[in-house]
Amino acid sequence: MSAALGKVSGLGSFYDTMDSQLEIFQDHVVALTGMPLDQALFLLSQLCSVPIAFVLRFVMTPSLVGETGRHLYCLFFGLLLNIVCFKW
Repeated sequence: MSAALGKVSGLGSFYDTMDSQLEIFQDHVVALTGMPLDQALFLLSQLCSVPIAFVLRFVMTPSLVGETGRHLYCLFFGLLLNIVCFKW
């Protein structure tokens, strides 16, 4: 998939670098937990979701941050967790 993106948009080397960095990160997660990769990434996503939700609930209240800001926050961290856990 990254080769096709490289031909179309010129970002192939960026995606190849990102894939290799994710593989290094995932190798470290597996080494630290001793669990299979899918279970370790699921646990990591669940543990990361708690502080993200805490910030959204108590720091980014609707009276302080607008609806668009809260949506962008959720979108950013949702995509980030997707990329890290599922190489999406």
